[in-house]
Amino acid sequence: MENIDEFFETVSWHNEFNQSAFKFCICFSRFEYALKRAGYVFTPRNSTIAHASINDFISEIDGLIDINDDSIKAQVDYIFNNPPNTLHSVEGRLHWIPITPQSKSIEFLLLCMRTTRNNLFHGNKQLPGNGLDRNQRLIHAFLPIIDKFLEVNDQVRSYYLETLEE
Repeated sequence: MENIDEFFETVSWHNEFNQSAFKFCICFSRFEYALKRAGYVFTPRNSTIAHASINDFISEIDGLIDINDDSIKAQVDYIFNNPPNTLHSVEGRLHWIPITPQSKSIEFLLLCMRTTRNNLFHGNKQLPGNGLDRNQRLIHAFLPIIDKFLEVNDQVRSYYLETLEE
Protein backbone atom coordinates (compact mmCIF):
# COMPACT_ATOMS: atom_id res chain seq x y z
CA MET A 1 0.00 0.00 0.00
CA GLU A 2 3.01 2.24 -0.30
CA ASN A 3 1.73 3.95 -3.46
CA ILE A 4 -1.74 4.44 -2.06
CA ASP A 5 -0.37 5.88 1.17
CA GLU A 6 1.94 8.21 -0.77
CA PHE A 7 -0.97 9.49 -2.85
CA PHE A 8 -3.23 9.98 0.18
CA GLU A 9 -0.58 12.09 1.85
CA THR A 10 -1.03 14.60 -0.99
CA VAL A 11 -4.82 14.77 -0.53
CA SER A 12 -6.03 17.36 1.94
CA TRP A 13 -9.35 16.11 3.29
CA HIS A 14 -9.80 19.28 5.26
CA ASN A 15 -10.03 21.66 2.35
CA GLU A 16 -13.46 22.83 1.32
CA PHE A 17 -13.42 21.23 -2.14
CA ASN A 18 -12.69 17.74 -0.85
CA GLN A 19 -15.34 18.05 1.87
CA SER A 20 -17.88 19.26 -0.71
CA ALA A 21 -16.95 16.49 -3.16
CA PHE A 22 -17.31 13.87 -0.43
CA LYS A 23 -20.72 15.23 0.62
CA PHE A 24 -21.98 15.33 -2.98
CA CYS A 25 -20.78 11.78 -3.73
CA ILE A 26 -22.39 10.41 -0.57
CA CYS A 27 -25.67 12.27 -1.19
CA PHE A 28 -25.91 11.34 -4.87
CA SER A 29 -25.02 7.70 -4.16
CA ARG A 30 -27.65 7.59 -1.44
CA PHE A 31 -30.18 9.09 -3.86
CA GLU A 32 -29.44 6.33 -6.39
CA TYR A 33 -29.75 3.73 -3.63
CA ALA A 34 -33.14 5.17 -2.57
CA LEU A 35 -34.33 5.04 -6.17
CA LYS A 36 -33.45 1.35 -6.38
CA ARG A 37 -35.15 0.57 -3.06
CA ALA A 38 -38.28 2.42 -4.26
CA GLY A 39 -38.42 0.24 -7.38
CA TYR A 40 -36.79 2.54 -9.90
CA VAL A 41 -34.50 -0.21 -11.18
CA PHE A 42 -33.23 -1.46 -14.50
CA THR A 43 -30.91 -4.33 -15.27
CA PRO A 44 -28.75 -4.33 -18.37
CA ARG A 45 -29.22 -7.17 -20.83
CA ASN A 46 -27.62 -10.45 -19.70
CA SER A 47 -27.08 -9.08 -16.18
CA THR A 48 -28.71 -9.16 -12.78
CA ILE A 49 -26.95 -6.03 -11.51
CA ALA A 50 -29.48 -3.45 -10.35
CA HIS A 51 -28.97 0.11 -11.58
CA ALA A 52 -30.98 3.14 -10.52
CA SER A 53 -33.50 3.98 -13.23
CA ILE A 54 -33.26 7.73 -13.00
CA ASN A 55 -35.13 8.08 -16.30
CA ASP A 56 -38.17 6.24 -14.88
CA PHE A 57 -38.07 8.46 -11.80
CA ILE A 58 -37.88 11.61 -13.94
CA SER A 59 -40.81 10.42 -16.09
CA GLU A 60 -42.89 9.92 -12.97
CA ILE A 61 -42.09 13.30 -11.40
CA ASP A 62 -42.40 15.21 -14.68
CA GLY A 63 -44.38 18.34 -13.94
CA LEU A 64 -43.86 18.11 -10.16
CA ILE A 65 -40.61 20.10 -10.21
CA ASP A 66 -40.33 23.50 -11.80
CA ILE A 67 -36.68 24.16 -12.63
CA ASN A 68 -37.50 27.87 -12.56
CA ASP A 69 -38.71 27.64 -8.95
CA ASP A 70 -37.03 30.35 -6.86
CA SER A 71 -35.62 27.75 -4.43
CA ILE A 72 -33.40 26.18 -7.12
CA LYS A 73 -33.39 28.70 -9.99
CA ALA A 74 -29.93 30.12 -9.23
CA GLN A 75 -28.44 26.62 -9.04
CA VAL A 76 -30.16 25.48 -12.24
CA ASP A 77 -29.01 28.59 -14.09
CA TYR A 78 -25.43 28.05 -12.91
CA ILE A 79 -25.44 24.44 -14.11
CA PHE A 80 -26.88 25.32 -17.53
CA ASN A 81 -24.41 28.17 -17.97
CA ASN A 82 -21.44 26.15 -16.65
CA PRO A 83 -22.15 22.49 -17.40
CA PRO A 84 -19.60 19.91 -16.29
CA ASN A 85 -16.85 18.91 -18.61
CA THR A 86 -16.13 15.48 -19.98
CA LEU A 87 -12.61 14.26 -20.62
CA HIS A 88 -11.82 13.67 -24.30
CA SER A 89 -8.74 12.43 -26.08
CA VAL A 90 -8.03 14.64 -29.10
CA GLU A 91 -5.01 13.73 -31.20
CA GLY A 92 -3.53 11.83 -28.27
CA ARG A 93 -3.94 14.69 -25.77
CA LEU A 94 -6.50 14.91 -22.98
CA HIS A 95 -8.88 17.88 -23.02
CA TRP A 96 -11.89 18.85 -20.94
CA ILE A 97 -14.90 19.70 -23.11
CA PRO A 98 -18.19 20.98 -21.60
CA ILE A 99 -21.40 19.08 -22.15
CA THR A 100 -23.65 20.97 -24.55
CA PRO A 101 -27.18 21.42 -23.16
CA GLN A 102 -29.81 19.89 -25.41
CA SER A 103 -32.61 21.65 -23.54
CA LYS A 104 -33.22 23.23 -20.17
CA SER A 105 -34.69 20.14 -18.54
CA ILE A 106 -34.52 17.91 -15.49
CA GLU A 107 -33.04 15.21 -17.71
CA PHE A 108 -30.10 17.47 -18.56
CA LEU A 109 -29.61 18.33 -14.87
CA LEU A 110 -29.38 14.63 -14.03
CA LEU A 111 -26.92 14.05 -16.88
CA CYS A 112 -24.81 16.84 -15.40
CA MET A 113 -25.05 15.30 -11.92
CA ARG A 114 -23.93 11.89 -13.15
CA THR A 115 -21.12 13.45 -15.19
CA THR A 116 -19.91 15.44 -12.18
CA ARG A 117 -20.02 12.35 -9.96
CA ASN A 118 -18.13 10.34 -12.60
CA ASN A 119 -15.56 13.12 -12.96
CA LEU A 120 -14.97 13.09 -9.21
CA PHE A 121 -14.42 9.34 -9.25
CA HIS A 122 -12.55 9.01 -12.53
CA GLY A 123 -11.29 12.42 -13.60
CA ASN A 124 -8.10 14.28 -12.92
CA LYS A 125 -8.98 17.70 -11.60
CA GLN A 126 -5.46 19.00 -12.17
CA LEU A 127 -5.65 18.96 -15.96
CA PRO A 128 -6.01 22.49 -17.41
CA GLY A 129 -9.54 23.62 -18.23
CA ASN A 130 -11.40 22.04 -15.32
CA GLY A 131 -10.91 24.40 -12.38
CA LEU A 132 -11.60 23.44 -8.80
CA ASP A 133 -13.63 26.59 -8.09
CA ARG A 134 -16.00 25.85 -10.97
CA ASN A 135 -16.35 22.22 -9.91
CA GLN A 136 -17.03 23.20 -6.33
CA ARG A 137 -19.78 25.58 -7.45
CA LEU A 138 -21.32 22.75 -9.52
CA ILE A 139 -21.24 20.41 -6.54
CA HIS A 140 -22.93 23.02 -4.32
CA ALA A 141 -25.54 23.64 -7.02
CA PHE A 142 -26.56 19.99 -7.17
CA LEU A 143 -27.32 19.42 -3.48
CA PRO A 144 -30.49 21.59 -3.33
CA ILE A 145 -31.68 19.92 -6.54
CA ILE A 146 -31.26 16.45 -5.05
CA ASP A 147 -33.20 17.72 -2.04
CA LYS A 148 -35.97 18.95 -4.35
CA PHE A 149 -36.15 15.47 -5.97
CA LEU A 150 -36.60 13.96 -2.52
CA GLU A 151 -39.41 16.40 -1.68
CA VAL A 152 -41.64 15.16 -4.51
CA ASN A 153 -41.54 11.42 -3.78
CA ASP A 154 -42.30 10.23 -0.25
CA GLN A 155 -41.12 6.66 -0.87
CA VAL A 156 -37.74 7.69 -2.29
CA ARG A 157 -37.33 10.22 0.54
CA SER A 158 -38.15 7.53 3.13
CA TYR A 159 -35.48 5.17 1.76
CA TYR A 160 -33.00 8.03 1.48
CA LEU A 161 -33.45 8.92 5.14
CA GLU A 162 -33.67 5.42 6.59
CA THR A 163 -31.07 4.59 9.20
CA LEU A 164 -28.03 2.79 7.91
CA GLU A 165 -27.63 -0.63 9.49
CA GLU A 166 -24.29 -1.60 10.94
